[in-house]
Amino acid sequence: MNTFFNLIILCLIISFIAVWGYAIYDVIRAKFKSKNIKITWTVLIFCLPVSVIFYFQYKKELIK
Repeated sequence: MNTFFNLIILCLIISFIAVWGYAIYDVIRAKFKSKNIKITWTVLIFCLPVSVIFYFQYKKELIK
């Protein structure tokens, strides 16, 4: 039973790392309205990985 929960936690961690990596890739490749917004989101995603959720919610408003 304990192994099952460890497996679930491992899957959650791996999926969060994958989403975090995709967000970093997307911020680097996207064309934002201004360069300051791009720098801000890059720093936020690196320092506060939870900000990935907010990035994907507001992505359409930030990109040209």
